[in-house]
Amino acid sequence: MFTRFFSQAFERIYVLVLRYNHLKYRYELGLVGMKDGPVPYSTCPPKLRQQILMAYKMDWPRLKWDSENQVRVPAIATKISVTGGFLYYVANQGIYLLELPSSRTGKSQTRRFMYNTTPDASCVLVDPMLSLIVTSHTIMQVLTPLQVDNSDDIT
Repeated sequence: MFTRFFSQAFERIYVLVLRYNHLKYRYELGLVGMKDGPVPYSTCPPKLRQQILMAYKMDWPRLKWDSENQVRVPAIATKISVTGGFLYYVANQGIYLLELPSSRTGKSQTRRFMYNTTPDASCVLVDPMLSLIVTSHTIMQVLTPLQVDNSDDIT
């Protein structure tokens, strides 16, 4: 009895969700495991968002990778990430930058750079527009308690 009741209730809810664009959009987002971003509805209404989402759902499975690039990174690398069109890793007191290829700009050859840093960088940011590399270092310092000389105290 309860099964039929819940089945009818959920069927009615499903029909209502499909009737309203903003609810259907939220439902489809949930099915693909996504959530909505900060763009206001006045800029991009739910109907348009839903069309973009449905195009994504249809086109993504048909995507075919035409090439593969492999990069060897040493096992001693302490940090590996991508920023500003570069893959970088930190190892042997140096930052190694490898420019990523781009089919959009036609770049197939990649440039490689190495910069010495002492000690190893704990954070790296690359801004290719400004030709800027920013690194940060975490320096550990062990503090010991001070020895206080109480011999001058008056008792």
